[in-house]
Amino acid sequence: MLMTLVPGLTPAFQPGTFEGGTFNANGRDTAGNLFLVDGGSNNDERGGGARGLQTRVSLDSMAEFQVLTHQYTAEYGGSSGVVVNAITRSGTNSFAGRGFYYWQDESLRAVDPFLKARGEGNPPSGEKIFGFSTGGPSVRNRAFFFVNRQYRHERGSSQPRARGRPPGHAFVLR
Repeated sequence: MLMTLVPGLTPAFQPGTFEGGTFNANGRDTAGNLFLVDGGSNNDERGGGARGLQTRVSLDSMAEFQVLTHQYTAEYGGSSGVVVNAITRSGTNSFAGRGFYYWQDESLRAVDPFLKARGEGNPPSGEKIFGFSTGGPSVRNRAFFFVNRQYRHERGSSQPRARGRPPGHAFVLR
């Protein structure tokens, strides 16, 4: 994530957070953070305070983003942590679009040495991210549209599954 490159920000990995998407800014806890989309509040405040983003904005739909860590103006009042403002794209007078596909699975990674010593391969795991974006004029020089859609399919395993068990079934030892 690009936020890890901003000076003064430290990821706040807490149980129950989505993808570790919260940050401590200059020593301030995550409750002081402010997340905006096009200037409107996007905080998930169900747990009290700003615990992270409510709506995820895909990278393809962002024109730019702004990260402020200190000394921001009064328009960001009520925040003492990091302020993140995502500006979304819009359509133009010409039609444009793009598609993408990202694929990763166990065949693309080296086999763990302990699994290799037992004569086994990597457990089934991987990720597929694909989507598209398109934009253009609805009414020339007056109204525009922009559409973005992203799909994510993740398959993970922390341990190799037991032989003879179909995938998707778990067993618990008590």
